[in-house]
Amino acid sequence: MDFRKALSKTDFHVALLIGIHISSAVFYSLFSLKYDILILILLFQFLIIYLNRGKKPEMLKLAVIGITAGYVELIADFFLVSIGSLKYNPIEMFIWKSPLYMPFIWNFVIFEIGYIAVRLDEKIGRIKSAILTGLLAVLFVGGMEVLASDQNMWWYEKAALATFNQVPMYILLGEGLMFAILIFVVVDKKIITFSRLILNVNHSDNTLYKKLLKSMDKGMIFGLIILLFYIVSYYLLRLFTFLT
Repeated sequence: MDFRKALSKTDFHVALLIGIHISSAVFYSLFSLKYDILILILLFQFLIIYLNRGKKPEMLKLAVIGITAGYVELIADFFLVSIGSLKYNPIEMFIWKSPLYMPFIWNFVIFEIGYIAVRLDEKIGRIKSAILTGLLAVLFVGGMEVLASDQNMWWYEKAALATFNQVPMYILLGEGLMFAILIFVVVDKKIITFSRLILNVNHSDNTLYKKLLKSMDKGMIFGLIILLFYIVSYYLLRLFTFLT
């Protein structure tokens, strides 16, 4: 099989976005204008969505899911900070307990891994896609955790079963599980209660409006899934260390 024919232009666009994202994380210490880089990645993400608006309309859905989940994830950050595990560099500008950039980082990661999950789902089916996406998340997001720690952006303390440069095992486990679930959230076609409530009030026939609301629902759900799996993984591994 010709590798180039197996991949679409959109695949290459997303691969380039991932490359820029990883490169910016690797060379973060060389840049003094962190938020300028963040805006650059965000603009490139929007460019990808625009260029593929006809062939891949799900790109916008993934972006809405990502940014919505990124803000809901602030609750998960609050939990991690409150238990004394997650530490952020105090020089940052903060939203609640999280740096200003965190929702956008989650947006990028969910957008990138979500796209890969959708493509895998098309090729190999739902269950295999979920498993591979979960494993990919452990490597990709776990790697980003390591880079963030090295660059003094955020790090973990009081971490039992720490691995990979002091990134706790419960973080890796939680992120693997939550991203394994992501494909099920993305492809679900039911209108969740929040969307149904808004649509019933407004009686809108605008298809794009409905899709955006449904994507926001999915983003909120995935943000809560992030919280759930961090909590479950944290206490599960605490119990494991206590029993052993």
